[in-house]
Amino acid sequence: FKLILLSLDSMKFFSLFALVCSPVSTLLSSNIPEHARGGKLFSDLLSTEALEPRVGNSTVNYFSQLIDHNQPAKGHFMQRFYVDTTHWEPKSGPVLMYIGGEGTLGGTPGGAVSWMAANLSALIVALEHRYYGESLPAPLTDRETLNTLSVDSAIADLAAFIADFKVSFLNGREHTWVSVGGSYPGALSAWFREKHPEHVSASWSSSGVVNAVYDYSDFAKQIATDVSAYPGCEDSLKAVTTAFEQKWDSSNPQDRVALRKLFNTPDYFSKADMAWMLADSAAMGCQYGGKAKLCKAVDGAAEPLEQFARYTKEQYGPNFGASCYYSTKCLSDPSMSKDWPGGNYAWVFQCCTQLAYWNTAYPGSIRSQLLTVDYFDQQCQAAFGTAPSQASIDGFNSRYGGATPNTTNVIALNGGDDPWRGAAVQHALSEKYPENTAVCDGCGHCGDLSGPGPTTAPAIATQHTLISEYLNAWVGKP
Repeated sequence: FKLILLSLDSMKFFSLFALVCSPVSTLLSSNIPEHARGGKLFSDLLSTEALEPRVGNSTVNYFSQLIDHNQPAKGHFMQRFYVDTTHWEPKSGPVLMYIGGEGTLGGTPGGAVSWMAANLSALIVALEHRYYGESLPAPLTDRETLNTLSVDSAIADLAAFIADFKVSFLNGREHTWVSVGGSYPGALSAWFREKHPEHVSASWSSSGVVNAVYDYSDFAKQIATDVSAYPGCEDSLKAVTTAFEQKWDSSNPQDRVALRKLFNTPDYFSKADMAWMLADSAAMGCQYGGKAKLCKAVDGAAEPLEQFARYTKEQYGPNFGASCYYSTKCLSDPSMSKDWPGGNYAWVFQCCTQLAYWNTAYPGSIRSQLLTVDYFDQQCQAAFGTAPSQASIDGFNSRYGGATPNTTNVIALNGGDDPWRGAAVQHALSEKYPENTAVCDGCGHCGDLSGPGPTTAPAIATQHTLISEYLNAWVGKP
């Protein structure tokens, strides 16, 4: 009653609204936030991935998932998933359980996951996270049901899905499972191994942000460290922030009008909202391995704000500066709910109710001093009527282990330029919980999920070798 597909023996899949199998973008592009997919950052990644061999399966299947695992009477919703049998040895090959995150999941992954599936003769299964893409328990405007969006629910979803899949697809045959994810799903991968070792024998945690942080100013400190590789870049980015604040605070009202026009930012954005958007534009340059391009864009600029505006619109699209993700008004006004899906509304809810990760400023940082925990908490209160606290974050970390999850057979991979690595496992926790940070110019967020190739940085190639060694040791080839 739950899995909508045909039998294992036929190796063919049936789905509601079956889609034609087509190339699936590799993981690096799929990790770009949806509101930042309108420019060259995303299009260039897609162009690069189009040159790679056809991999993955975008034929959608549906799983009837409980809306509320604590109250089954509330019914079910259809959760999307995908299956790729390309490399699978069906008698004894393992299963790579790829965990979807805070965005649409359009198919099984390519990149290093597909490469590792070939290495292990593994099946790939990819499950879209509730409240992202088309896996919606209810409309985003249904606040009561939105409360089921949590780490706890995501882990329960995975457990229920795997338990049913083992019977409906695998016909009860025993196969070892590995959970795989990057960023927030990288954390879910480790947390799922901790909470449900009966379902997965190992975990691949790419840039897994396992340590929820309330006041995460180390994020901005990492960005400053990244751009220090290019003399003058930090000062140029600070000049952007200074010019923004001067224009906003100018006694001439036309200066603010011109400022908004420069970034295509609506007039309902507050000063702090716009400061948040500008800060995130710079941060993503480092996060996704593009600090050289970021620094080149502002280097020696006579008009740093104008140069930065061109960079922002070119990299992330002309509408990036208007994204609902940054606007307190948009996030809190149901009449603007049409903009919520593309504005990562569901992820904002998760941060407001459970995870925080507030990317705050520190004294003297590149980003505006307006970016404080109070700003983010007030945005949460306006949008959802609640906000996290240091105590609630401490409580979450006590349940899930924080920077030291209490589990084994997890490999943690980080990027040296990634501002999120301060929320990840920082060093090996044991022989069965190793950690490796790839250090190179451009080693950013989830770099190990990109596929091996002739242009792969040596530090990332080392991570690929480690992934292969550890997963073969923990799971092994059939």
